Amino acid sequence: MPTHDDKPRDRLIRDGADGMKLSELLGATLGNSAKKVEVAERLLRRYDGNLVRLADESPQALAKSIGLGQRDAAVIVAVFEVAKRWARFLPTANPQIRNAADVAQFLMPFLRGEQQEVLYVLCLNAKNVITNHAPVFVGTLNASLIHPREVFRFAVENSAASIILAHNHPSGDPTPSREDVTITKLLVDAGRTLEIPLLDHVILGDNRFESLKESGKMV
Repeated sequence: MPTHDDKPRDRLIRDGADGMKLSELLGATLGNSAKKVEVAERLLRRYDGNLVRLADESPQALAKSIGLGQRDAAVIVAVFEVAKRWARFLPTANPQIRNAADVAQFLMPFLRGEQQEVLYVLCLNAKNVITNHAPVFVGTLNASLIHPREVFRFAVENSAASIILAHNHPSGDPTPSREDVTITKLLVDAGRTLEIPLLDHVILGDNRFESLKESGKMV
């Protein structure tokens, strides 16, 4: 059984990571003492155990939050950045898209933590399996800046039977803006002309998402 005085790195080596608490794992990244685990516990309480909020913080903000040292703050930021980059390798197989939840699950690792809006195009085959995907625009979405030719050039190059759009709202609120609806309707019309239908436009927020198709805002 672990004791309060257990050194977290020693326990990890001895017993493995599976049985360790989150505070112990976070403490092990900072050092090999019970004191570092206590620091990790205070930090987790400060963010209500919300790892998404914690992962989005800068070293400066973390250092100020509980009086954490700059070096320890930098270590925590580095750990979360490695985790974000690791997560991008998880979708090893292109899934079949059945609904907006499938889109959100596929793209969350790519868009989590982005501080700007990033518009992705998912190319699908006749069975709604993703054949390719890529960001086609970065910045505040505006109908005057989003050109259908850029979106559908990627679709044509990949012989897409249909496409799905998805982008993030850095605010965390996935509620579609007026511009989101305008852009979607513009691209729906372009897809009809090119016979490459736009099936949905999914907006990703903070562990939430909204489908313009399911909310009836695509027509």
